[in-house]
Amino acid sequence: MNCARTNVLKWGRGLALCMLLLVATVIQGWAQGIDIRTCDPNGSAYEAYFCLDDIIVVDGSGYNYDQTTRSGGVYLIKPDTGNQKPISTGGYLNQGAFLTLEPGTSKILVSSRTYGVIRIDPADGSQEVLLKGGTGWGTFQTFQDAAHGNVAESFIYPAGITIDGMDGSIMVVDAGINLLSTTVDPAGNPNCTNSSDVMTCEALPGKIIRIQRPYGAGVGVYDLSTGVSVMSKGGSLSRPFSIVADLNGSQYVTSMSAKLGGVDDPGKGGIVFVDALNAYAQSTFFSSYLNNPSATGCPMGLGTDHNTTIYFSVFSYNGFGCVTNPNQGVYTLTLDPWGVNPPTLATVITGTPMAYPFGMDADRNGRIVIADEASGYGCAGTIFRYDPSQPIMRVYDPGWTISNLNPYALSPKVGLGCSPPNQSWLGTPSNVIVVKVHGVNIYH
Repeated sequence: MNCARTNVLKWGRGLALCMLLLVATVIQGWAQGIDIRTCDPNGSAYEAYFCLDDIIVVDGSGYNYDQTTRSGGVYLIKPDTGNQKPISTGGYLNQGAFLTLEPGTSKILVSSRTYGVIRIDPADGSQEVLLKGGTGWGTFQTFQDAAHGNVAESFIYPAGITIDGMDGSIMVVDAGINLLSTTVDPAGNPNCTNSSDVMTCEALPGKIIRIQRPYGAGVGVYDLSTGVSVMSKGGSLSRPFSIVADLNGSQYVTSMSAKLGGVDDPGKGGIVFVDALNAYAQSTFFSSYLNNPSATGCPMGLGTDHNTTIYFSVFSYNGFGCVTNPNQGVYTLTLDPWGVNPPTLATVITGTPMAYPFGMDADRNGRIVIADEASGYGCAGTIFRYDPSQPIMRVYDPGWTISNLNPYALSPKVGLGCSPPNQSWLGTPSNVIVVKVHGVNIYH
């Protein structure tokens, strides 16, 4: 049984078997890691684990280091060749869904839907559990909410993860979706009424959790006894998934089933703004229902250029998302620089060759790097790169070179089959980050 990418039936009736397998085999990651190398952007050399424009991918069902089983992992992808290199696989990375870079260090922070917030050391691939969450522990893990009198809070379904640009704290989303086979309903009703639709599972209030990074405690030191708190809970955070933060520490969160368009909204979701400058108050940034729900409903992935543009992705799979071909793809919301008018919605790219486009990040040239959990080319998960400044080119034209395809399948590289050498570790990649700040990851 593949416990990594599965339908709700397997999460329900088959979860006990998955749990036994995970407890028995997923104790620590494979010994691996990557080497420090010399980066040379514009003739200014420096030593680092990651160079500018490197792509780092999390894949909850990617192949392990020796490619014998699919147990999830984090992988480095070279932006020129598309070659993949495992950084850390197995261990606590099963169902890894989102990732970010820890500021001031070379470490990677991963949100695993099975195990919680995991910290990866690229030197040896070792994994540290920062905050337990998800179903991998046999029951929902709790933490003491330092912002509300140290009351106990559950960490049910780890989802998006990002960094607060103001103080370097970690912010992680709890989607609140109950996938445990033991129901919390006193009447004994099942958690999921439709085995093929996660949207029919019990949805507890979503939340944004902060893991505070205290000042003066050293680089990368967290106080989990007093430094974990809930920033925002419930309200419009209905099955929230992805999160990005602006430079003021406020957050944008995709809320998959919130009724953001008023009482007539059937629950098509959208994007919620959580205002750090106003006691983390929630407001509607974008409503799918008010902006063509057939095309933009139930947004999942989220990205930003930290300037004027928010990116989001839509698709449909096992109830995640609600948009099908030909509208699955990526859209943008451009902010009004004066903050007066609503954001302007525009289509980036929809339809083939993308199938389940999820997480994304913009590179330094304004191109959008997209993690697609499948591929219109018939391969497993694929990393696409789309250049908004160039025309869309979906089908290879003999009058062009294959590199003119836009979006371009970077890994596995288009034209080389589904398993080119050094490019066959990915299974269902769900999130991607592009290294854009030189030198932030020199220190270990």
